[in-house]
This record gives sequence, structure tokens and C-alpha cells, in this order.
Amino acid sequence: MNTGTRKDRSAFPWPLAAWWSYRRKRFWLLVFLLVYTVVGFFLVPWIAKREVVALLESQFGLPVSLTRVRTNPWALTVEAEGFAINDSEERVLVGFDRFFVNLQLASLTNRALTLREVSLERPYGRLVRRADGTLNMSALVPPGNADTSEQEPEEPVEPLRLIVHELYISNGQIDVRDESLSTPFETEVRPVDISVRELSTLPDRTGEQQVSIATASGARLAWTGDISFYPLRSSGSVSLQGPYVPVMYRYFESLLNFEFVGGEIEGTFDYQLRLDPEAGVAASVHDVNWILRESALEVLDSDQARVRFVALPAIELQAGAIAWPERTVKIGALAISDPQVRIWRNADGSLSFEHLLAAEPESSDGVSGEEAGEEAGQPWTVALDSFRVERLALKLTDRTLDEPGTIGLQDFNLDLKNLSIEQDAQIPLSLSFSVDSGGDISAEGVLTVLPAVLLQADVSVNQLALGLAQPWIASMANVNVDSGGFSATAELAVTPDSPLDLKAALQIPGFYLTDLGRDEKLLGWENLEIDQLAFSAAENRLDISTLALQAPYTRFRIAEDQTTNFGDLAVQQPAPDADRGDGSEVEAGPSAEGESQGEAGPPAGAFALTVGRVNVSGGAADFSDLSLPLPFAAAISELNGQMSTISSVSSEPAKIALKGRVDEYGLVEIGGDIRPTDPTASTDISVQFRNVDMPRLSPYTTKFAGRKIDAGRLGLDLRYRLDNGRLAGDNGIRIEKLKLGDKVDSPGAVDLPLGLAVALLTGPDGSIKLDMPITGNVDDPQFSIGGVVMKTFANLIAKLAASPFNLLGRLVGMDTEKLDRVEFRPGSAELAPPEQEKLTKLAEALIMRPNLAMELHGVSNSEADSDALREARLAAEVEAELSQRPADDAAMLTERRKRVLEALATERLSVDLSVLREDNQRPEDPTQADGKQVLDLPAYLAALEQLLEAAEVVSQEDLDSLAGERALAVQKALTGEAQIDPLRVKVLDPGEAKLDDGWIPMRMKVQALQKQAEG
Repeated sequence: MNTGTRKDRSAFPWPLAAWWSYRRKRFWLLVFLLVYTVVGFFLVPWIAKREVVALLESQFGLPVSLTRVRTNPWALTVEAEGFAINDSEERVLVGFDRFFVNLQLASLTNRALTLREVSLERPYGRLVRRADGTLNMSALVPPGNADTSEQEPEEPVEPLRLIVHELYISNGQIDVRDESLSTPFETEVRPVDISVRELSTLPDRTGEQQVSIATASGARLAWTGDISFYPLRSSGSVSLQGPYVPVMYRYFESLLNFEFVGGEIEGTFDYQLRLDPEAGVAASVHDVNWILRESALEVLDSDQARVRFVALPAIELQAGAIAWPERTVKIGALAISDPQVRIWRNADGSLSFEHLLAAEPESSDGVSGEEAGEEAGQPWTVALDSFRVERLALKLTDRTLDEPGTIGLQDFNLDLKNLSIEQDAQIPLSLSFSVDSGGDISAEGVLTVLPAVLLQADVSVNQLALGLAQPWIASMANVNVDSGGFSATAELAVTPDSPLDLKAALQIPGFYLTDLGRDEKLLGWENLEIDQLAFSAAENRLDISTLALQAPYTRFRIAEDQTTNFGDLAVQQPAPDADRGDGSEVEAGPSAEGESQGEAGPPAGAFALTVGRVNVSGGAADFSDLSLPLPFAAAISELNGQMSTISSVSSEPAKIALKGRVDEYGLVEIGGDIRPTDPTASTDISVQFRNVDMPRLSPYTTKFAGRKIDAGRLGLDLRYRLDNGRLAGDNGIRIEKLKLGDKVDSPGAVDLPLGLAVALLTGPDGSIKLDMPITGNVDDPQFSIGGVVMKTFANLIAKLAASPFNLLGRLVGMDTEKLDRVEFRPGSAELAPPEQEKLTKLAEALIMRPNLAMELHGVSNSEADSDALREARLAAEVEAELSQRPADDAAMLTERRKRVLEALATERLSVDLSVLREDNQRPEDPTQADGKQVLDLPAYLAALEQLLEAAEVVSQEDLDSLAGERALAVQKALTGEAQIDPLRVKVLDPGEAKLDDGWIPMRMKVQALQKQAEG
């Protein structure tokens, strides 16, 4: 037996037999290793592939495919290839080419699932938003338990303890499609590359991550940073580059009526994020620096041509920051550099930017702004340190005109500082730009947005060329703005109580208009200046202290067909169409019913305009009448004077006092009362022409009398009164020393021997007087000429021969009527141009007759001169007091005059000013006569002036002094330039003179010169 046993052992080598003995542990270890290898390499992949596919298909109800699963039990790796979940249309929903995981045994010592490497190659996803708003990815979301009412709250689950040393996602791709838009949107996001090192959910373990994403259009996003999952913390930096805005534009393209061109973004920002279970989320984004380059917006104009209406070379944001839960947003600077903007008004009146957004259905989410604010919690704090627009070029075009009008702005710079949505935050503002046609505008001020808009700004306008308005003026009148610049300095204010308050001083120099139809100067002035202007939109009023016109000019022409150059300036406007061309009727104006329902209407009170004074200096006018057989022309120059306070709400009319020269020695004076804002209500104007050379009037006499005029002087006293639209005129014409010329054939001339007519019309004083009453209605003017009263005079030649001045006049070729008298206006010692001519000729005659001498008696009229002196003295005192007022007194002229007049009245008169104020009241609203009464300031001032003038004392010495000044003025005129010996012109004692037609005549006498005895 023993021998047999040894033989059996010798048949199997002893060492191997001992190793493979099933009674040995090492046998079973080898078996385990063998089974572990076979199962790990072959069985596990087969089971995993089958079970994963079956599980996912049962979970999602969609086809799932998995090409291959590999496991390496010795390297502890799992690899899957060709995974995809398809939708119902057999299109890949999500998938990847390869997924690889490498598990480490350190998981046992770390007490956490530890993976040395996780990599995902070519992951793919297709995200589709269907037309009904649902997402294709919703199929991958497992249904939740709808009934949770009886479920008890679950205890917090400790997060999975995980350590991933290296995580890679490479060459990923996401296809995005939105079919809910009218034009479906599609884009690709690829490649998506993510690199993560030391990813951990263990407490206070952080890792380094890198993410790189690109789109098919070339946009790129890169992120580097670190992340810790327990607690959740992350910080890092993000950079973006590429055409992000065009991608966004393509998504919203169906909602926009413009095309976005270009637009490259470069941006970086840093962030920090922390999620604390007790404190909540804390996040901050800082060092935000973005720039958008070379972008533009284009639209189709009315001719369906693509037009670029906005070009943005660069929009730059610097030093931005956002903080939560502080709810703060802060931006260091936002700058828009060199933008170009074009805005136009189409022929139909619409603006180019009116329809940039397509019509969209109204939202019905039912969330009110108040509810949204309640959900939002405390408000955000937003601050922008600096907002700048640099070198903007803006072009505004009006295509509603036959010749489109364009206004171009260059170097438009806007600078806002410290922008904030905090209450009462003050925002410094600076604005400046230049106009292509000429001129610069700038503004400096402070803006407040909340709780209400407030603006205080100083505005400066420097030589803004008025020619820029030419296209719009040409559409209304056939005139051309030749020149003119507008300059102003203004203080502008916008408050909740008033949409606009303005205080300004302005100047318009060198403004001239040309009549395009006749190519001649029509209207203009050398300078228009307003020293103070105050406008209040809340009070609906405009106050002007003084308006000064320097060298105004106008040309008035009557054409051959009796039309005037002003009457045919207007451009014929097309009648409004009955409809707009699209079948819709033009809306009618607001009805009375609509107004009663609260529709916007005109302000309750009438607009109040007050002009303290209008000064005119160096005015001129050219008058011509080409409708006459012989064309006539006359020139008015040196027109000076003023118009007193003009008020649209006062019962006191404005007073006019203008005086000028007609041709060389003629005089024109315009005076009276007028209410410029309603001239037909009450007007009383007198116009006087004196010493007008009558040969210039030959065209008129040939038309009506068939004879020329060779010589003569004309005086006109014209007075027109308007009372509620009714016109009444008392016009007087005086002709002196008329000499008729040749006959001229003229249709309609009077069939009467003119020589006899002159004899009948010439009065005993050697003049012809014509009275021409005129009546009519200014709304339907039909004037009737009452008749011409003819008067005659006799023995004119005898009178002239008997008068020594007759001889003197003939020596110098001058008409001698009234050569023996010099006329003065009451209160004045100034020689009028006709009197200057008379004395110049008289001096020439005295030179030719060296043995003649003159005697002068200075004269005055106690009543007329006293009134004039009182008025002049008071006016001088008021002006002196006004000039002594502080330089910083910004009150209007009318208010300053009120202070001065009240002070003088208090000092000199025993008058109750309150009673005087009560006597000069007017309705605050002119349309409601019985409504609230306010002070009629112009009428009140006029009453004060009348009382103060009456209190002025004019003595006989004052009158004698004035008479002496008049005599000395005549003596100086006779002896000055003519170099006549003063001894030949004696000044005698003053005397009294009667008022003659508004003038005070001073008669002169001629006598032989008495030589002193020799020795």
C-alpha cells in the first residue's frame, strides 16, 4: 500500500500537487483571482452594457444604445464607448463617444470615492424648444411625486464623499434649436473643453478648474478657477471673446426690424461664490472689463434700401462689480466712443426708429409691478461713476420736405458723473457739441432722477447759424436766410412744479432775409439783443426786460399788378388728404365731448407775454411802387425810438415813439398806442411826414392827375384808430410851393385842368390841404374816399415879394414858405432835419447878403413845454434810479421800474398805493372777466407816472431857459459851419408862442446890419 502511494505522488510533481491542493488557501486564492479576472474583464462589461441600456430605456422610454463597455479589474478602470439616447424620431438626444473612469484603492483610506481620472470625449447634446414651448430634454426628467402633502420632511442627506484628481471633458458639442420663434433659431456650441484638477466634495478641499467653450460663430468662453463643494465655494476668472451679440441678435431676429452687423466682444471678470447653509448665498463679481467693437445697426428706409443708422466703433465698460446679498451694482466707467447716428423723418411723417421692434402679443402673466417689487425684497443699489459719449456724430434729416432738410451735429460729448438710483442723488452733467452749419452749444449742470426729475444747468449757445432752418423756412415762404447767428447764455431748470424754467440773455446779430422770387434783400437787422428773458412753463408766461433792435431794415414793394412783395411770399401748401392712402381716415381733432372726459387741452390760463421796452436805433426801410406810370421809390433812414411796455394781459396799450429821416431832409414820426398782441382791439397810431420832396411823388400825380411835379414839399399827418376791428382814419396832407411839370397820359386821371385845380386847392397860406377820411373793417377791408376839399389862395406872388425871406429863399433856390420860422417839438431844443435844411439855406443867403442881420426871440409854450418837461424829468429820474440799482439785481425791467416809481410816489405824493393798485386790476384769466383779479402792472405803472408827472414843478425860469436854448441852437446853426459873424445873429428876450399842429414855432426877423461908430 505504501509503495503504491508513493507511486501516485511521483506521477504528479510534488511541489505542484501541494500548490494546487484544494485544502490549501492559496488554491482558493488562485481560483478567486481567476474568477475575478474573468468576471471583471468579460462578465461585468456584458452585464453592465445590458443592464444600463435596459434601465435607461425603462426609465425614459426612449431608445438607448451603447456600443461597448470595458472594465479592467486590475487597473480599476471602466470605459464606455458609443453611448446615445435617441428621441422618438431616432435622432440623438444626448450621447458621447467615450467615457473613462479610473478608481483608486485610496478610496478605502480616504473614506471617500476617489477617482484618479474621469474623462468624457465628444459629449453631445441636442436642446430643442418646440413650437408649443416644451423642451425635448423634458423626456430625460423623471416624473416627481405629485402628492407630497402627507410626506414628512426628509432629513438632510450628507453629500457623497468624492475626490476626483483629474476630470476632462473634451471636444463637446451642444446643438441648440428654438422652434417657438417665427423664424427658428439654430446654433452650435463647440468645442466644449473642461479641465478640472482635485475636484472634491470633502470639507475645505479645493481644486483647480479650467473650462473652454466655443460656438460655431467663433465666440469663445474661458474659465479658470477653483471650487469646493462642502461648503460650496468657488472663485475664478472668466474671459469672453467673439461675436456674442450677433448670436443674441439671431435669436431675437424675428422680434426686431433692424439688422445687427459686426460686434466683437472682449471681456473679463473675476468672481467669488460661497453657499453657507446658515448665511445663504454670498457672491461677488468684480474687475468687470468689457468692450464691444465695430458694431452697427441697419434698417430699410422708405425706398427699401438698407441704411446704417447707428455705428458703434467701441462701447467700453470698466471696473464693474456686483455684490450679493448686498444687492449692489457698481460700474467705474461706461464709454461710447466715436458713434455715428442717423435719424430721419420719412415722407409719411414717421421716424426712422419708430418701428425697430416688431409687434408682440401682450403679456398675460398677471404679475403686477407692485407684486414683483414685493417679491424682489430690498431694492438694488446701482451706481455708475462715469458715463461718457465721446465725439458722437449725429445727422437728423427731414424727408417730408421737397428738398430734405438736414441738421448735422459733430463732436457731441456727454459726460455724466456719479450716476445712481439713490434718492436725491445729484449727477453732474456736461454736454457740448458743434453744428455743421456753424455754432457751438454747451451745458453744465446737475441732474437728479429720483424721486423726481430735477435739472439745473447753465447753457451757452455761441453763434448758432440760423441758416440751418432754411429748408423748413423755404417750405413755408420763398425767402432765404442769408446770414444770422444766435448766441445766448441761459439758466435752465426742470422741476416737478414746472416742466421748464428759463432765464436767458440772447443776441441775434447780422440776420438778413432775401426774397428769392426777386433776388433782393427783404428784411433784417444788424443786431437783436434781449438783456433778460424769463420763461415759466408752469406759469405759462414769458417776460422780456428789454428788446433792442439795431439797424433794422425792411423793403416794401408794390408790383405792377398791385401785389406786394410780402403778400406773395407764402408757399402754397397742399390740401390735406382725406385719408392716409391705406384706407384709414385721418383722425379728427378732439371733440367737445372728448375734452370733457379729461383729454389733454390747452393750459387753463392764457399765455402771458410782457416786454418791458423795445428800443429801435438806426432803422431803415425802402419803399417802391411799380404799379404807377412812373415808378416811385423812397428811402427811410435813421429811424430811432422805442416802444413802451408790451403786455398781452394788460389793459394798458404800448406807446410808440419813432422818428426817422426821409431821403435827405424829410422827417417821419410815428407815435400813438397799440396793443401788439391784439392790434384790432384798440389802436391809435399817428404817422407824420414832413418836408418830403414832392418831385419824388410825380408817379402818384401822373396816375391820378396826369401831371408831373417839378417842385414842392409834402407833409402828411396820418392817424389811424382801430376799435374792435373797425378802422377809422383822419389823414391830412399838406403841400407847400407846388410847381407842376409836363402832362403825362395816364388812364383814369382826373379830367380837369390841373392849373385851375392847384389854384383852387392852394390856401391863403400858400399850401394845399387835403382831408381824406378812411373807414372800413380790417377783416373785410373796403375803404371809401370821402372827397378832396379844394382851397385856393390869392396873391401868392405878392406875399412872397413883400416878404424879405422871399428874396433870401430865391437867392439859394429854396422854397420860402415858413423860412421865417423854426419849429421845435414841445420840451425840446433839438433841430429837426427839415429845420436844419432851412437854416443851412438861410445861412447861405446871409453869406450872399453880408449887410443883413437876424434877430432871434427864443420862445416857449407854457402848457405844451411844461407837460413835456415834466415827462422828461420823471423819465430821467427813473432811469437814474434804475442805473444805481445793484448790478446783480436780476429782476425784470417792469419790476425794477415799479420799485422806483413806488418809492418816488411814497416820497413825494400823499397817495394810498393800495387804493391805486385796486383801481388797476385785471382778470387773471382773460376769458373769465369775473374771475380772480390780479394787478395790471403796465396800467398801474402808467397811473403812477401820470401822478408823478403832475407833481413835477416847472417854473417860468425853466421855460425861459428852454426858450434861450432854442435861440442858441438856431444861432449856432446859422453861425457854425457857415462862419457867419455872431454879431449878425442877435438873441433877444424870450417870449410865448402858440402851439401850431404839434410844433412850437420861433419866428425870425431880418434887419439891416448896423455898423458901430468908429472910435
